[in-house]
Amino acid sequence: MPAPDKKKAAKRSTPRYAMVAKDLADCISGGKYPPGTLLPTEPQLSEMYGVSRQTVREALRRLADAGVVSRHPGRGTRVHKRPEGSNYSYQMGSLADISEYARDVPLTIDHIEQVTATGPLLELLACRHGTHWLRLTGKRTRRGDAAAVAISELFIRAAYPGIEKHLRELKSAIYVVLEEHYGEIIDEVHQEILAVAADAATAAALGLEEGAPALEVRRRFLGPGDRVVVLGRVIYPGHTFSYTARFRRETQA
Repeated sequence: MPAPDKKKAAKRSTPRYAMVAKDLADCISGGKYPPGTLLPTEPQLSEMYGVSRQTVREALRRLADAGVVSRHPGRGTRVHKRPEGSNYSYQMGSLADISEYARDVPLTIDHIEQVTATGPLLELLACRHGTHWLRLTGKRTRRGDAAAVAISELFIRAAYPGIEKHLRELKSAIYVVLEEHYGEIIDEVHQEILAVAADAATAAALGLEEGAPALEVRRRFLGPGDRVVVLGRVIYPGHTFSYTARFRRETQA
């Protein structure tokens, strides 16, 4: 395996708008801005955080989409409610968003084993018969809270010497580890959201009844040539998960 190209595999930092949104949400949760009060104006927030007004607008848009604030042109941004710890909204629109989520809701790995792609795994992993993978299972929790937000199962190609050590010390998204230490660049992510019923193990981990509604988010991280490098499956309790999307009318030529 060639040494990683540090310039090519540079870290993707958390977008500034995401950091501003997260800090404002924390301030609202902590009572600095109680429900019913107005947040500082866009120019004030821009100066406070040292960012552009466009960055501030995007941060406020995210909080508005999560139902935390309501925006009123000419009157300001009013706090609508405190973010609920179990239902804070994460929007996934880029690799940087995935990295931010991985830091906010870190994965605790319970088990790592090597598996071989045969039978049903062949279709799931879209690889050649007999390919070796590492299978990880664990749970995601918010920092300072022992309750599981979700449970995870991940498959990583068994082609990276010493990766188990990095996984045991995981502090960021797995794709970041692959880029930093092995020069494996992720070109694209395919995501599916599936309605599922919690099996016995999932129900026990998430505090649900067996058969309760749950949602599975499945992501395939693709390298050059559409080769699956990592496949992740995250299962959430159905009542804590929401999916939102924003669409704009296309401009006619």
